[in-house]
Amino acid sequence: MKVKVKWIWLLIWGALFVSAMIMLFVNVKTGLILALIALAVLILNCLLIFIIGLNTKVKFGAAKIISMADNAALTETDKKVIHAIESKAEKLNLPSTDGLEMEALLLEHPDPKGLVYLCHGFGDYQMVSVRLPIYQFYQQGYSIFVSYSRGFGAHNGCWTGMGVLERDDHIQWLKYLKNRFPDLDFFLYGVSMGAASVMNLSDLDDPQIKGIIEDCGYVDLYDQMDHCLKHVLQIPEWPALPAADFFCKRICRYSLKDLNVRHKLANTRYPILAFHGREDDFVPFYNLDRVIAAGKENVVDAHFIEGAAHLQSFQVNPEFYWNTVSKFLARCQNEPQTTAPQTGQNQSGPLSSDSSSTDNTADSKTEEQSSRKGNQASGLSQKVSF
Repeated sequence: MKVKVKWIWLLIWGALFVSAMIMLFVNVKTGLILALIALAVLILNCLLIFIIGLNTKVKFGAAKIISMADNAALTETDKKVIHAIESKAEKLNLPSTDGLEMEALLLEHPDPKGLVYLCHGFGDYQMVSVRLPIYQFYQQGYSIFVSYSRGFGAHNGCWTGMGVLERDDHIQWLKYLKNRFPDLDFFLYGVSMGAASVMNLSDLDDPQIKGIIEDCGYVDLYDQMDHCLKHVLQIPEWPALPAADFFCKRICRYSLKDLNVRHKLANTRYPILAFHGREDDFVPFYNLDRVIAAGKENVVDAHFIEGAAHLQSFQVNPEFYWNTVSKFLARCQNEPQTTAPQTGQNQSGPLSSDSSSTDNTADSKTEEQSSRKGNQASGLSQKVSF
């Protein structure tokens, strides 16, 4: 994919350069025809990149490709967890402000400490990206609500909102939940695109929301798209990104520049806990530094997880991750904090891109991480019902 797209792009620019030379030195008409053909191919290529990036229903789209890769990596235990979630959860529907049908799952705890509002990641049609957080939060005594982002449900369109259009959807769901559970504390939790979504809600003024947890989210959508073009497709930002933004405004009704959460993080009333995998090259790990810089004292705790790629922090070091989450939840609810034993070297303190790294060798780190994943999987396999 990378090589093919890169060479198509180079051929287009080569054709435009050759046509200009022909117009200057050979024949203006022939050069003009060649230039128009090259421009048409350029526009179609930009449109194709836009469709690949933001359409969630086409089989060759990025969302479908990511979904297939994630599903292929699922273990039998993972599938049991997802099945338990889908079979036990209440299915909810609400009309959106623009005529779509919003869909969500609600998993009520019999004796809830509060409610965790989860937002899943890009390319997730079956809550694969949040299956372990759903299980862990439920085991800690919280009811779970998770909505399908635009394009990832059965009836909520074919274009992703990337955290922009979902803002109004989340506000509607929160109003519904506040009416249904007026006495519960709410926490917002999101991963990847879902983390960007919850940070995009950080400017709300709702006393029922007690805190926000973001994991590997992007701060600036336009910058994230720029990163994906350069490092995934290996093509220059111009003109592909401005063209994608042009198509997005006219087809999806939002701009890629509409999501920049810096100002909202700076002015939020909620405490924020943030995680990011140090080896994340899909949503670059420097986004955590941006969260800290924007949120300042509002970011009460933040951690790079050494050795973790995108969406892998709670799998690479689950004990540290969930112990940190548990402390944060208790602190936000003014409950006694319990300290679970912390093992391993993958945790890093708050916070900068220079945070401490492990002194272990690569082999010992891999062995340790595999052991943690195995312990977590064995615990889930013993009890996957809710």
